[in-house]
Amino acid sequence: MKHKLLFVLFITLVIFSCRKDDISDGLINQPPEPTVFYESDIIGRVVDDHGNPISDVQISSGQQFAKSGIDGLFKFEGLSIDKVNGAYLSAQAFGYFSGGYRIYTRNANDRQIEITLVEKELSGYVNSTKSESISLDNGLSIDFPAQGFTLDGEDYSGLVAIYAYHIDPSQEGYLDLSPGDLSGSDDTNTRFVLESFGMIAVEMEAGDGRPVQLKEGSKATIRVPVDASLLVQAPQEIALWHFDEDRNIWMKEGSADLIDGFYVGEVSHFSWWNCDAFAVAADLCVQIVDARFIGSLSGFFIELSTDDLGASSVVTDSDGFANGIVPANEIIDITIYDACGNEVYTGSIGPFEGTDNKEVIYLTLTQAELYYFAGTITDCESTETLANSIVRITIEGVKYYTETTEDGSYAIAILACQEEGSSYSAAVFNVEEGVSGTAEGVIAANQTNILDLNLCNEAPIFIIDGNIINETEVFARRRPTETVVFTDPEINTTILAFEGFTVGTFPAVITAAGYISINVTVEISQYDDVGGIVKGTFQGINELNSSPFEGSFVAIVEE
Repeated sequence: MKHKLLFVLFITLVIFSCRKDDISDGLINQPPEPTVFYESDIIGRVVDDHGNPISDVQISSGQQFAKSGIDGLFKFEGLSIDKVNGAYLSAQAFGYFSGGYRIYTRNANDRQIEITLVEKELSGYVNSTKSESISLDNGLSIDFPAQGFTLDGEDYSGLVAIYAYHIDPSQEGYLDLSPGDLSGSDDTNTRFVLESFGMIAVEMEAGDGRPVQLKEGSKATIRVPVDASLLVQAPQEIALWHFDEDRNIWMKEGSADLIDGFYVGEVSHFSWWNCDAFAVAADLCVQIVDARFIGSLSGFFIELSTDDLGASSVVTDSDGFANGIVPANEIIDITIYDACGNEVYTGSIGPFEGTDNKEVIYLTLTQAELYYFAGTITDCESTETLANSIVRITIEGVKYYTETTEDGSYAIAILACQEEGSSYSAAVFNVEEGVSGTAEGVIAANQTNILDLNLCNEAPIFIIDGNIINETEVFARRRPTETVVFTDPEINTTILAFEGFTVGTFPAVITAAGYISINVTVEISQYDDVGGIVKGTFQGINELNSSPFEGSFVAIVEE
C-alpha cells in the first residue's frame, strides 16, 4: 500500500527550480566545489495545527530574521539558499513546539510557504526523584528515570512538567506538523530520505517554566504507537532520528524494536524524535514543458510514489522546474495535475543515483484561461505607495499571494479554475505597518481586474493579535447604552461592545474564543449612520493568560 512519507519533494506552496551549472570534463582529483548560494524572496504564513494564523512568531534562517504579523504573514527579501541543502526556516513561538520549513530553490522568483506549529499541551507531571511514566490517549508512553534530570547544568529535584505530542504518519498532512522535511544524515554526512513510522515531540519544564533535560548518562524509554495500516511494512528494528536544531536536519541516533505494535527504544535527550526507515538519496530535477508552445508550465502539481516507499508531492515554479532529493535506485511513478486539479499525465521515471539527474516531461495542453489582477497599494491617505506589502487574492476559498514592487504596484495571473462571475476578495498586508486593506467583487475575464488598495480597512474586517477573525461579515448595531460589533449575525456572536455612539475613546468588552478581557479600551476613528461603517482599534489584557492584546475592525452599521 502507499502512504504519505519519504520524498523530500513534498506538498505546500514551496517551489523549486533546477538549472545545471557548467561542468568541466576530464579533470582528476579536483577539490570539492565551493558552496553555491542563491537568493530568493519568500512570502510565508505561520498557522497552528488547526489552520489558524499565528502572529509574533520569530522566524530565522542563518543570520536572517523575520516575524509573522497580521494573518500570520511574514516575508524574507533575498533569503540565502544553499544550492544542495536548501534553506531551513526555523520558527519559535511561546506555547508551541519548535517548527520550521526547508526550502529548495535555485532562482530568485518569489516563493510561498506555510509553516505549521503544534501547540504545547500539558501531558502530566513526573517526580524527578522517582521512576515514573507519562501516557497519552493515542498510546504514546514515556518512562522517565529517577534522579535523571538536569536544569542549567545542575541536578534537578522536584516536579517536571511534561509536554508530549505524537504524529501518526498514516494521517493525511502529517508532514505539515513536523519540523523541516524527511531528509536525514549520520556521522558520515551521508544524505538520506526517511520513511516515518511515528514521530514525537517532547519538552520538559521546571515549575518556573525553565527547560529541563535528561542529565548525562540518563535515558528515558519511549513507546511510539504504529498505526495498523503501517504494520505490514514496519521493520522489526528501526533507526531512531532526532531533529538537530543546530544543523536543522534529522540525525541518526540509536534504534527501536517493534513490540506489540509499538516501537520501543531509549533516548538520552528530548526534542523531536522520529522512527524511520531510510534510503540513500539521489538528486532529481523535473521540468514540465508545453510541447506545442515550447514553454514551461508553472503551478503544476507533481505526485511521486513507489509501492514500497511511499508518496509525496511538489509544485512547479515559474519556469516549470521542481527539484529535491528522492530515494536512489527506485522506479518512481509520476502523476501530474494542472493548477486546477485536473490529471494531465501519468508515467514512470528512474531509477536515479548521485547528483544532476534530470527528467523533462512534455505535455500537450489546451490553452487555459487566466484571470489577471493588478493595481497599486498606498497608505491610508493614498499619498505614498507601499513596496513592502503582500497582496492576497481569494477566489472561492482558494488563496493566491503576490507582493508589491518598489513602486507599490503588483500584478498576478491566476489559472481560471472557477467560472467567470465567481466572487473574489482581496486583502493587502503591510509587514512594517501591521495593518491591512480589503476589497471584494466579481471576476471579469478577458481583461485585467484593477484593484488599487489602501490600508484604511474600509471593507469589513476584524483582527485580534494579528489574526483575522472575519473579513466579510462584520456588523455593528446600536443598543440602548452601547454599540455591539458582531462577526456572525446569524447566531449573534458578540465580539466587541463599547459604550459609545460616536468618534472617541471608550471602555469596551471583548468576547471571543480564547479571550476573557479586562481593561479594554477602544478608539473609534469613524462612526457613520446606518449603511456606513464603524472603524476603530482596541487594546486590553486577556485574563486567561494575563497577556496584552490589540486589534482593529471595520464594521457595517445596521439597524
